[in-house]
Amino acid sequence: MSSRGAQHNWRGTLRCKGVASSSMWTPGSRTLRCGISRASLVRASLACLRLMLERFPEVPHVCQLSGSCLPIKPIADLQAHLERHRDIDFIEAVSVADDPWVVDGLSMERFTLYHPLSFRKHRKLFDKNVQLQRALKVKRKMPEGLVPHIGSQWWCLSRKTLSLILTDPQLPEYCAYFRHTWIPDESFFQTLAAKHSDRITSAPLTFVRFDP
Repeated sequence: MSSRGAQHNWRGTLRCKGVASSSMWTPGSRTLRCGISRASLVRASLACLRLMLERFPEVPHVCQLSGSCLPIKPIADLQAHLERHRDIDFIEAVSVADDPWVVDGLSMERFTLYHPLSFRKHRKLFDKNVQLQRALKVKRKMPEGLVPHIGSQWWCLSRKTLSLILTDPQLPEYCAYFRHTWIPDESFFQTLAAKHSDRITSAPLTFVRFDP
């Protein structure tokens, strides 16, 4: 699942462990218009995951990757690794309160302020919105039972954890809350994985290096 451009018609494509390469698929003719770092990416991921778990009941893990990701090791090595760790969720999910993961930008205020505007499209209005809420001492409350976590949007989650997330009775409330957080694709699954997973490792399955 990937985002290629600030706004586009998205079609999810996933490669499943244990599914032949010819079984690549798209969710019918349905399209979701997505924006980078927007809640629409979370909605697209959830829609794709529902279809994924329904159509491929034998798949133990689902990996969300960027369209820019390229394999640097054989896919068979990845399959073997996941088979050895069927009960582990590979996701960077660090507690916002305990870890300075954010180097530049908002940290806890991603969650405690309202962010209805696109940072990329409306930078000045975005900044003014943040300043106004600070002046008014706005502080949103997270839904009960959640602890804010953050991390990379590229992850590999077990079927068990994804099933718990998708069947969580509070999921509609969580989606409504994260709709107005900042960059929810870096916090939605991270926060819910922290709630539902029995075993999380932050050891990444992807290698990323940003230009300085």
